[in-house]
Amino acid sequence: MMSLRTTSLLLLTWLALGAPLGANTVLFSNFPANNGPFLGMPGSWVHAQGFTPSTDALLAQISVKIAMEPAGTAVIDLRDDNAGSPGNVIESFTAPAFQMNGSIVTLDSVLHPLLLTSTLYWVTFTDNASDPNTRIYWAWNDALQLGNYRYSLDGGETWRSDTGFQNVQTALEVTGTPEPGTLVLLGLPLIGLGLLRFRHA
Repeated sequence: MMSLRTTSLLLLTWLALGAPLGANTVLFSNFPANNGPFLGMPGSWVHAQGFTPSTDALLAQISVKIAMEPAGTAVIDLRDDNAGSPGNVIESFTAPAFQMNGSIVTLDSVLHPLLLTSTLYWVTFTDNASDPNTRIYWAWNDALQLGNYRYSLDGGETWRSDTGFQNVQTALEVTGTPEPGTLVLLGLPLIGLGLLRFRHA
C-alpha cells in the first residue's frame, strides 16, 4: 500500500505533466440511436457542427457518424467560435477512411485542450479530396433537434447557414476528463497533509 507521501508526490507529478485524470465523461452528445436519417452534402463543402460542453474538461475524444460515397478520408478539426461560426483551429484529427455504411468514427485527442462550460465550439469536416462528386452523409441526431450547423464553399474562409441548413443538427459526441483546476483543489488537502507528515518524519 502506498504511503501518503508517495500518493501526494504521484498526484503532483500527474498535475505537473498536465495529464488527464479520471474516467471520461460525455460533454456533449446528440447521437442517433438508429441509422438515419442522413443529411447529404457535396464533398467540396466544409461542414461544421457547433456544441457547448456541459462542464469544464480536457478533451478526450470526438465521435462522428458520417458516410462518404465513395469511401474516402477527411480532416476533422476542433475550432473555437468566431461570432457564431467556426474560428481558429484548436486541434486537428486525420480520420481513417469513412465508409458508405455511416459507421461511427471516434478520434482520440493528443493535445487535450481545455474546453469550458457554456462556451461554443465547432467540429468541422473537410474531405481530403474536396471532390464535388463525392457525397457526404452526416447523420442527424435521433430526435431531429435543430441548430448550429454551418457550411463553407471556400475552404472555411466564410461560413453560411442559409438555404434551410441553419435548422440542421448533425450527430456529434464529445467526451473529456475533469479539468486540472478541480483536481488541484481536491488534492490540496492530501498534498498538504503528506508534506506535513514528511517534515515531522
